[in-house]
Amino acid sequence: MKNIKIKSEIFNIKNTLIVAEIGQAHEGSEGIAHSLIDALSEVNCQAIKFQIHLADYESSFEDEFRVNFSYEDKTRYEYWKRTEFNEDQWSRIIKHCKEKEMLVGASIFSIEALKIAIENKVDFIKIGSGDILFNELIEEVSSINLPVVVSSGMATWDELNNICSKFTTHIENNKFALLHCTTMYP
Repeated sequence: MKNIKIKSEIFNIKNTLIVAEIGQAHEGSEGIAHSLIDALSEVNCQAIKFQIHLADYESSFEDEFRVNFSYEDKTRYEYWKRTEFNEDQWSRIIKHCKEKEMLVGASIFSIEALKIAIENKVDFIKIGSGDILFNELIEEVSSINLPVVVSSGMATWDELNNICSKFTTHIENNKFALLHCTTMYP
């Protein structure tokens, strides 16, 4: 796991890939998302990653904030709903990244989000540590031929060994990276 191949390039300690994490910085505005892509392109950003959140598949009306950071939303569901994009918007956003010749990745949190990522031909998938026990999602991702990045943040050693065993083909073909990550955000 010292190398990961995305498209035709091998990334490692000598050829580092720095990924611009957009997350929800677009606040649900497609225009802001496109502006971020343009700004990152202007500084020769090589890779960009979005989070494909779909409120109806990841949250409930009762899902409260762990830390309430939103003045607009009373619940996490409201936040995810307000900031999510539909399939057409994702298509335009990912196409824009490709037009700017940036690698584009997606953190996915549901099978439905994975479908959007695959349909739009993202260059890599990211799985957060909070989802490494989401067996159905892991099985789906492990069956596709896309590079996969997995965060270790909240995982135990046994869980990390288990997740690596699911991606043996990816590991053998340099299409897997396990990242040491923290779950303590600013």
